[in-house]
Amino acid sequence: MLMFMLCTVMGMKDQLDNVERHTQWGMEFVERCCKFIRERSEIEIHYAKQLRQLNKKYQGKGKSVNEMQFSVVCAFHTGLQSMNTMAEKHEALSDELVGNVVATLAQHNAELKQKRKEHIMEGRKSQQYLDSAFEQMEKARRRWEREMREAERAVVNHHRLNKDDNASKSDIEKARNNSLTRKKIAEDSRRDYNSNVRKFNEDQVHHYRTAMPRVFQNLQAMDEQRSTAIKKALARMADVQRQLLPLLGKEIDKALEAAESVNERQDANVVIDVFCTGQRIPRDIVIDDAARPARSSPEGDSGGSRERGRSTRDGGTGRISEGMSKSMEDLGNSVGRAKGRRLPPRIDKVSTENWMDLPPHKRRQFLQQQIDKASHDLQHLTDERDGLMRLRDAYAASMGLGDPHTVDPQLQIVQQKLSQLQHWIRKQEGYLSECGDESSIRSSGRRVSGSDVGEDYRGERTRLRASIIG
Repeated sequence: MLMFMLCTVMGMKDQLDNVERHTQWGMEFVERCCKFIRERSEIEIHYAKQLRQLNKKYQGKGKSVNEMQFSVVCAFHTGLQSMNTMAEKHEALSDELVGNVVATLAQHNAELKQKRKEHIMEGRKSQQYLDSAFEQMEKARRRWEREMREAERAVVNHHRLNKDDNASKSDIEKARNNSLTRKKIAEDSRRDYNSNVRKFNEDQVHHYRTAMPRVFQNLQAMDEQRSTAIKKALARMADVQRQLLPLLGKEIDKALEAAESVNERQDANVVIDVFCTGQRIPRDIVIDDAARPARSSPEGDSGGSRERGRSTRDGGTGRISEGMSKSMEDLGNSVGRAKGRRLPPRIDKVSTENWMDLPPHKRRQFLQQQIDKASHDLQHLTDERDGLMRLRDAYAASMGLGDPHTVDPQLQIVQQKLSQLQHWIRKQEGYLSECGDESSIRSSGRRVSGSDVGEDYRGERTRLRASIIG
C-alpha cells in the first residue's frame, strides 16, 4: 500500500526525502532499543551486586556453632543462601541480555544501515539521471524555439526583398538561400527536440514505474526487517525473564520452606538444655530460736550444717568426679598398654576439669555421652572379635588357608579390650545412677524418667553381655 501511494504521487523526489528521514528515525530507534536493553542489564547487575553485599553483610565471617542449634537461625541462613542464588540468576540474565540480545540487534542494525545507504544512493542516482534528461530536453526545446524564430525572420526578410522593386536580384537570392538554411536548421532542431522529448518520456516512465518503485520496495523490506529485529529482541528479552521466574520461584520456595521449618518449641528446649542446672531446690531455712541456750560450739555446728547442706545440694560431686577421673585414666592406661594395638575409637583420657565443675544436669549429660561413645566402640570391638573367630574357624576347617593359632594373640588382645571396656561402662552407669534419678538425657535427645533409664541400661547391658558371651 505504501509503495502504491508513493508511486502515484507526482512529487517522487520529495517522497524519497520523507522515506529517507523515516528510515533514519528507524535506525535511531534501534539504537535506542539497544541502549534500553543495556541499561536494563546494568540494573540487573547492580541488583545482583547489592544482593551479594547484603548476603555478605549478614552472613558474617563465620557462623557460630551455638547459634546454628536454633531452627530460626538455620532458616535465616537458608534464606541468605537462596538470596545469593537469586543474585547468580540475575547476573545470568544480564549476561544473556548483553551477550545475545543486544549483540544480535546491534549486528542487524549495522547491516540495515548499509542496505539503507545503498538503496538511498540508488534512488538519488535515478533521480539525478532523470533531472539530467529533463535539462537536456529543455536545452533542445530552447534551441528549437530560437531556430524557429530565426527561420521566421529569414522568411519575412526574403518576402520583403522580393516585393521591393529597388532590391537587387542578388540580395533577393541571398535572402532566399538564408531563409531555406534557417528553415532546415529549425527543422533539425525540432527533430532533436522531439528525440529528447521521447527519451525523457522513456526515462521518466522507467524512473517512476521501475527504478523508484524498486528503491521504495527495498526500503520497505528493510524497514520491515528492522521492525522484525526489534520484535525478536523484545521477545527474547521477555523470554529470558520468563525462564528466570521459575528459578527465582524455586529459591523463594526454599526460603519459604525454611521459614516454615522454624520450630519455636525446639528452640526453647535448646535454651532449656543449655541453661538447665538440674540442682535440687534448697531446703527451707530453719528459724533460729533466740531464747534457746547457745551450744558449746555454735560456729562449728553452723559451719558443719552449712557444709552438710552444701554437700547434699551438690549431690556428691567430689566423690563422683574423683571416681570418674580415676576410672577414665585406668581405662586409657590399660587399653594403651596392649601390644601393637591402638586405643579404641573415640575413647580417650578425660580430665576431671572438663566436667567436675558442671551442674548436675550437665554432668549427667556428659556421663551419658561417654557411655554412648563407649557402647559404640564396644560394638566395634565385638564385630572385630566375631570376625577373628570366624577367621580362626575357617583356618581350622581348611588348614591350607592358614594356621588357626596365629589368630589367637589378636583374639586375646581384643577379648582383653572388651573386658576392660565392659568394666568401664559398668562403672560409668553406676556414676550416672548416683548423679540423681530425676532425669536422664539419652543420646537420642529425649527425656525419660530415672527408673526408665536404669531399666533400659540394665536391659541393654544384659543383652550386650549375652551377645559377647555367646
